[in-house]
Amino acid sequence: MNDFLLYVATNQGVAGFESPLRRIALILTLIKGPQVDRWVGDMTTWLRGRDPVNDNVEAAWDHFAHEFEEQFRDHTQI
Repeated sequence: MNDFLLYVATNQGVAGFESPLRRIALILTLIKGPQVDRWVGDMTTWLRGRDPVNDNVEAAWDHFAHEFEEQFRDHTQI
């Protein structure tokens, strides 16, 4: 996530990067592997259910970031 956020910051002002739904779509293309394929598929289904006009708000990114954190946080740490 940190690498992706730095990538977005580097591309600030580039058309498309201001769109929360496009950022979510882009990061989902970068998350790969058999252990995460199901989660990526679930998030892709969620993303496809968003309205491209009404749901293209930072709250969508916040929701995705929360789901990402829940999925990938170290559950062994308190």
